[in-house]
Amino acid sequence: MDWRGVAVVLAVVVAGCGSYVGGPGEQGADTPAPTLTPVPVPEVTETPVTLPPGVTGDRVTDATALYEAHTDYIEGRSYTLHVSVDVDSGSSERLFRVETPTRYYRHDLLPGRNFTRYADGERVYVRTTIGDNELFPSSDDVDRPTAHTVRLSKAFLQLDEVRVAKTLVDGELHYELTGSYPVHPAVDSLQDVRLRAVLGPQGFVRSLNASYVAVSAGSRTNVTRSFAYTDVDSTTVERPAWVDREFNETAE
Repeated sequence: MDWRGVAVVLAVVVAGCGSYVGGPGEQGADTPAPTLTPVPVPEVTETPVTLPPGVTGDRVTDATALYEAHTDYIEGRSYTLHVSVDVDSGSSERLFRVETPTRYYRHDLLPGRNFTRYADGERVYVRTTIGDNELFPSSDDVDRPTAHTVRLSKAFLQLDEVRVAKTLVDGELHYELTGSYPVHPAVDSLQDVRLRAVLGPQGFVRSLNASYVAVSAGSRTNVTRSFAYTDVDSTTVERPAWVDREFNETAE
């Protein structure tokens, strides 16, 4: 074999590999790399968390401020409010449909009787049903609708330790407060307390559920109180048919 000829062929092949020049668009071995201009990275600014008035990350520091923010928020708005109270002796429910502070419908379902009040802005018409008997008084004292359980939320929410978590209601940011206490931090006559409330950032207490044992003079009563607002800014009140039927002279 002619080894000199083989050596020449190998030298040509190795030289070809080392001197390969890339095609169009490809960077060769001797072509300088392009210089990249640094692009500024935009800073990410987090949206500050706005907790309801009187609320921090793990407690309610000012229940009065929170309750006042709630009443300020709901003032002048229309809304529907459902209230429920369960105790050892029975249960009751109350429905408010409020269009304005002087135009509203209220229905109380109580043990043994029903109570309905309709205010049209000028007069209040009442229907009370007790067994088979019905009474239909009226008055020109158009008082503002109130709910005792909602007012009690000011006491229930005096919490020096509570879990605060973000939640969504109809796609909007709210805060859920939950806690359980052998004895309520602010009201020692309430024991075995379990509480859940949903608050809007403005302090609107959209819903609340509190179950507890009320202790008084050695007696113990199991109680659950709850309320929930719906149809805020979209509630209307229609005149009930029984008003026209029973108060036709007044309505004319």
